[in-house]
Amino acid sequence: MDLLNSAMNWTHPNYVDLYWNNAAISGLRVLGAPLEELLFASTLGALWSNFYEHRYWQEKI
Repeated sequence: MDLLNSAMNWTHPNYVDLYWNNAAISGLRVLGAPLEELLFASTLGALWSNFYEHRYWQEKI
């Protein structure tokens, strides 16, 4: 995720300013990516294993 955002910032320096509503977010950036984007990605990553386990928790006979 950070590598992709760093690459996007290198190739398109105004990418974040064009596609994120900066007035509605904190304005904090980590490696050029908005903090909210990283929080969303990490939350989804943390919950994904639980969603998968809940879906396939039944043991096959």
